[in-house]
Amino acid sequence: MRRGQKIVVEPGNLETRIRSIQSHGRELEFAQSGMRTAINLPDVAVGNAIGKIKRGDVITLVEVGRASPALVACLERSDRLGLESPAARPLKNGSSVYVHHGTSRVAAKIVLLDNGALEAGKKAIAQLKLASPILAFLGDRFVVRDASEQHTIAGGMVLAPDRARFLDRKQQTLLAARALALDDVDLCVRSEIARRGFARRETLLSKSHFGADEIRGAFVRLRSGNEIVMHGDFAVESQFWQKLRNRAIAFIDEAHKQNPDRTGLDLRELRTELRGQQPDVFEALIADLCADNFIRNGSAIARTAHRAALPVELQTVETKIREALSKKPFDPLPRREIESDPNAQRVLRFLIESGEVTEIASDVVLLRENFERMKQAVADFIFKNGPATVSDLRQALKSSRRIMVPFLEKLDRQGVTHRIGDKRVLA
Repeated sequence: MRRGQKIVVEPGNLETRIRSIQSHGRELEFAQSGMRTAINLPDVAVGNAIGKIKRGDVITLVEVGRASPALVACLERSDRLGLESPAARPLKNGSSVYVHHGTSRVAAKIVLLDNGALEAGKKAIAQLKLASPILAFLGDRFVVRDASEQHTIAGGMVLAPDRARFLDRKQQTLLAARALALDDVDLCVRSEIARRGFARRETLLSKSHFGADEIRGAFVRLRSGNEIVMHGDFAVESQFWQKLRNRAIAFIDEAHKQNPDRTGLDLRELRTELRGQQPDVFEALIADLCADNFIRNGSAIARTAHRAALPVELQTVETKIREALSKKPFDPLPRREIESDPNAQRVLRFLIESGEVTEIASDVVLLRENFERMKQAVADFIFKNGPATVSDLRQALKSSRRIMVPFLEKLDRQGVTHRIGDKRVLA
């Protein structure tokens, strides 16, 4: 920590800055791990009320993260407890205790994974639900005393310093392995990524005693061993990523099979299928797919080899739609009349996505060649006659106001025309 640095006091989330630092009476510019340190914090009063600093609070950096109301730990009962001692009684699931962590003392309830009891001389992984949040680090040691605070009944090591679910056996196995090697940075990084499936590199194990260089080295080794893959800011478990990738590919391929007329699968449909994935992870997945045989086109994704084509049974419907849009090329029927049934809706969507039909407004569509002819006719009329109103252009092109108003608005957006008052000029 450096003089002038912004810090936060947890669990109150009180943000302030370091005015000055001392160690053994000497003024310092910065303090390092292991130094006895006095820190002057302006605008932070001492006391137990909200907004004040008290015994047990932690001074840390904002990027470390917030205090947590729960943590997962390995609890151990001493094998030296006398059988007659009240402290030797089995520690039951749901027991109320006090946790002494650092200089803090917090009431808590113990949730044992197997809903059993922890006997003297035994170890177990448990979740501690805290009455008030604490900022703990991976590997922190703490003491557990009974509700009367007359007996020390267990000790513990923090395995996951944030609220964690351990509903499956995989989570328990990973945490049990971590409990045996809390100083093994590779194991801790690997198990943390495996627990989540993925993790942000910059925040992974921020609540641990490992330095940034140690964690960075673990990333390199695990990546070299194909245990994890890296995508942008994310580190992902290889097996998790491959399963997610395979699910996405299978869903896209099935969409091509079921709807060969679609240019691609709408990304919203894929996101729904892969529900639960964070937006950044989803975007990293799409980028990974597009680097290998897939292409993103706007809001859709498809195999690069996919070519949209109408099924044979819908080709007669396509012919009818083209005929309907050609009878009055500059004043076709409303879209709702052309889309008379689900098949017509499907074919028209195909024609729009393939660029054969141009969508002017929600109820106005034109064949692409008619749209281009109409655009050229508008440009020629204004070039020859000067600024023109909607009525001037409607009469000249033998169109209708229903078509001409949204058509000109589209030309405005494209930069072909520009509206001044009630007239259009060439932009």
